[in-house]
Amino acid sequence: MHIDKLALESEKGVNANGGKAIIFNTITISDGISMGTEGMKYSLVSREVIADSIETSSAAPAWMATSPSAAAIRTCPVRSSPSRA
Repeated sequence: MHIDKLALESEKGVNANGGKAIIFNTITISDGISMGTEGMKYSLVSREVIADSIETSSAAPAWMATSPSAAAIRTCPVRSSPSRA
């Protein structure tokens, strides 16, 4: 299943159960594609950028929950926080 289709199915489920889903994206670096190139030096650094963008996109508006989808666990930092509702 393509990750966009997975996100759309998740959105449908949230919306069908009284929530309001919002899909947003972040950057990702493919270790496999960048292997052996100058791009590889950005792989580890990108994880902080990914974590910061997810935190900013989900914490600033005070979402009650997040449902991140990622191609690799290394690019999916999950942040748990209590509901602020």
